[in-house]
Amino acid sequence: MASIRIPGGRKAKFANSWYDGDRANLTKLIEHSVEQTLTSSTYEIKNNLKMGLFPHAGLFYSARGLSHLVANAPPLIEQVLIIAPSHYYLLVDDLLSFATFTSYETPLGDLPSFKPNINHRGIDATKAVEKEHAIEMLLPILAYLQQKQKSEIKVATALISKVSSIEKAVDIASTLKELASQPNTLILGSTDFTHYGSRFSYTPPGGAKKVEEVDLEVATLLAKGDFENLFPLIKKHKPTICGIAGAIVISQLAKELDLDAVVADYYNSLDVTNESRGDFVAYCSVLWR
Repeated sequence: MASIRIPGGRKAKFANSWYDGDRANLTKLIEHSVEQTLTSSTYEIKNNLKMGLFPHAGLFYSARGLSHLVANAPPLIEQVLIIAPSHYYLLVDDLLSFATFTSYETPLGDLPSFKPNINHRGIDATKAVEKEHAIEMLLPILAYLQQKQKSEIKVATALISKVSSIEKAVDIASTLKELASQPNTLILGSTDFTHYGSRFSYTPPGGAKKVEEVDLEVATLLAKGDFENLFPLIKKHKPTICGIAGAIVISQLAKELDLDAVVADYYNSLDVTNESRGDFVAYCSVLWR
């Protein structure tokens, strides 16, 4: 009989490339971003986050968006499910595909794992998650919170690339309702918003202004759980939002749990680099509390 491979811990594949692998420098980046959010946010900061959507670009770009996770984190977090798109592997539609790592390495310490009691799973996504930046960019932020609260945060990771209908969104969200209802548990979606420019083969008329208009409409409809208008909007404009499937699942789940939502932030990569023209990626943070 062939032996079954049991994976160990996931290594921090993108440290020192997509973000600074030095512990002190990484901590400084996170804390500086949070400080800016606390002093400039236009919504009420509350330490009662339950679910959220956050960007997953390199931390030079995404730290601002991810700072809303830290700023609104509850005093105690025990377990977190991260739902992300799969950029490198083809997955089955309409199913969450989970990884089976025992832990997740970050420059700020390892995060232990847990196995959610979820039926209707897709394929084993361990190899996909091993290479997936959309998962890793959130891990140092959780490790920072683990360090801050002085108790471990257990992490589970799942990928999903497509939700084909409202009915499928309801079905998938229903499998997560028990987990989401557990105390001290967060459900986090990893997604960048529209990728614009020739580099991404997406140059609709209207440029950055139109992209922002559509992106914010998508974010608002996700915040409301309004799929009757969201699905037609996506079909019409085809925005290149890589994690839209996971965002739809979390939106439906938040709607079922009657959570309040706020679109906390929206910006793009040109805002970060202080450039006025060129290809760009947009980022948006949506919070459910």
